Amino acid sequence: MRELSDNIMVIYQDTKSNYWFGSWKDGLYKYNGKTIIQFTPKDGFPDNRVEEIKEDKFGNLYFNTSKGIIKYNGYNFSILQKTIGHIERWGYLRMIYGSKILRMHNLFIDTMELFYIN
Repeated sequence: MRELSDNIMVIYQDTKSNYWFGSWKDGLYKYNGKTIIQFTPKDGFPDNRVEEIKEDKFGNLYFNTSKGIIKYNGYNFSILQKTIGHIERWGYLRMIYGSKILRMHNLFIDTMELFYIN
């Protein structure tokens, strides 16, 4: 069994009972009950710093990182693209409890930046 980093910032259990560990500087870890897998930029995960982890109703995972919000669809990681527009046009915001990420329909807001989820 591979060891976790000593700088874990966030722990999240997804709907498939996997545990995800976001670290301050050593990337992302996934524990499926048997093995630990580490994801870093050399493994295709765009950043080594993970501040928050959330899951949508379709099972996609979202990681708030210093490089932006990263989406994981179960196979690939992708950085969400920023969008431009007036926030008033998108209606009401709903906060995901305990998160720095605000969600509204298919839009995520990280601090003052807007991201469209496709």
